[in-house]
Amino acid sequence: TFFTIWPAHILVLHIGTKNSAVSLKFTVQVQSKNGGAAVSVVESPLTHPFVVITHKDQWKGSAGALLKRDAFGGLAEIPWAQFANSLQRHFIRATKQDPTAPKRALSSRDLLYFHATFFGGQQTIHHAQFDKFWVWLGSTLNTLRHQRPILQLWLNGLLYGFVSKNEVETYLMQVEPGTFLIRFSETKPGSFTIGYRGGYPSGETEAKHYLVTPSDHALHKTLPDFICQHAQFRDLLQLITDPASGQLVLMKVNKHAALDPFCSKRQRTPEPFLPAKGYTPLCT
Repeated sequence: TFFTIWPAHILVLHIGTKNSAVSLKFTVQVQSKNGGAAVSVVESPLTHPFVVITHKDQWKGSAGALLKRDAFGGLAEIPWAQFANSLQRHFIRATKQDPTAPKRALSSRDLLYFHATFFGGQQTIHHAQFDKFWVWLGSTLNTLRHQRPILQLWLNGLLYGFVSKNEVETYLMQVEPGTFLIRFSETKPGSFTIGYRGGYPSGETEAKHYLVTPSDHALHKTLPDFICQHAQFRDLLQLITDPASGQLVLMKVNKHAALDPFCSKRQRTPEPFLPAKGYTPLCT
């Protein structure tokens, strides 16, 4: 017996669901080609929940609603391990990676950082803790997903991402002046902080931190453009997988070799500006 199965089409929905998760179910009428008149109805199971948005600004709210629904499933509290598993699945989806073979999923170190920094290492996660965490992570993932070319920097290990200020300083004091690392800001959700070893071209060799501000993006087309226009940043610490051990390690690479493919190719002259409080200004 042979059946005609119509090819799949892209489903277009013309209205949003206002951050509410919905599911769909499909039915197909099947008739035998052998001349039988009987028509069978085949019904699909419900799809995974999804949210229909009408603008990318709604992505943060909808992604948070789906993650919360998936992780908690109506419960008031869940174990950390259960939440971490749900977070990993949604992170891979948010960063547009193949779930069967992601190029760079969250590492165990990333999850430990979240657990310690935002949940105090507690083994049970509550709704209020998630809501506070998502204010930060939702903005960070929104930048990672939508701001060019941040996702490619992440996937290639050029953006370290999730790491504390103290850990960055530990790394930097083991390398030469002018070496830097890019992380997500803990105090300004969705923004970046560049940690760098001073002393190049100045003589101060301590670890420093610079918060990349919106005005920097007004002057420079992309984050790589901004970095490449400042002499303080010379060599980037790139996160790679050591082929011998399979462990994630930091490798120093020249910033132009690493970032030029992501620059706008437009030369700009850096201009002075005031840094945010608590961060080091850049010389021009």
